[in-house]
Amino acid sequence: MPRIPTTTLTVLLLFGAAGCRNTLPCTGCEEPADVGDGDGDGDEPLPDLPCGGADLMTDNLNCGTCGNECYVWHDGTEYQAGGCEQGECSPIAWSACAEENTGATCEELCGSHECLPGGCSGLTAMVFETGHFDPCYTTEVEPVLVLKGACDEPIPWEVSEGIRQVSCCCGY
Repeated sequence: MPRIPTTTLTVLLLFGAAGCRNTLPCTGCEEPADVGDGDGDGDEPLPDLPCGGADLMTDNLNCGTCGNECYVWHDGTEYQAGGCEQGECSPIAWSACAEENTGATCEELCGSHECLPGGCSGLTAMVFETGHFDPCYTTEVEPVLVLKGACDEPIPWEVSEGIRQVSCCCGY
């Protein structure tokens, strides 16, 4: 029997293997589409997520469900309180500003609501010296004094100028 050189045998085996492969099921078939890897090369669009992809456990504008907005007092400051926690609006809030004739302690100022010592960013109360506007709803006025003690501690009403007002940490 004649001997076939090794190179010729290899070429014949490759041609034979190529002839035995399965054909594509259709003409013009393409590879599967790229599925959203974010590199911008023709990816399919990401699915439309509820609330624009908001985290319903922490998003202050979509807390628990789309459109359920939680109020945040002094948002973005070291005095921040309230907001969305674990999918529910926090019951912790700063009270409206009160003047001296309103009460002597935060316990009195919170009234029927529970005073929360240290409950608002570690504080019990903020004391402001102001002109004729309410500093409790703005982040533009810094407190002149912060209180970290118990709710039954007296509020320091002494004033050097202007009007002294206080906002206490209450649970609603």
